[in-house]
Amino acid sequence: MGAPETPAETGVMWIKWELLQRLLTDMDTVGGQIEDVATYATDEVFNSSAFEHEIPLTGVSVLKPISDALKECGGVIDEVKSGFQERWTSLTAAVALSAKDYETADGQQLHAFLQAYLDLVDSK
Repeated sequence: MGAPETPAETGVMWIKWELLQRLLTDMDTVGGQIEDVATYATDEVFNSSAFEHEIPLTGVSVLKPISDALKECGGVIDEVKSGFQERWTSLTAAVALSAKDYETADGQQLHAFLQAYLDLVDSK
């Protein structure tokens, strides 16, 4: 005799609704963090101000090409943020809809069991 099978191995799905609600809350938190990441990347990582200093008396900035490249990379962050937000919103909505479907199915199943029990009690 082997070890007892887990619910996943037998094809049984267990849903703890309070954990699912916590998942949705955590997904909202993670989704909001993209703003912090984008702000940090733009303000700190791709900050080009240190590369824009000119050499005194010449008016030349030998690091200007680096500054230009950093500005361009900073612009990509907005595109990444927008793409992430779209996909994250879709993912969160899909999880919420799936949860609602499972909740509805559970309610229907529970109602069917309750009705069968009531029918049995009424028949006696």
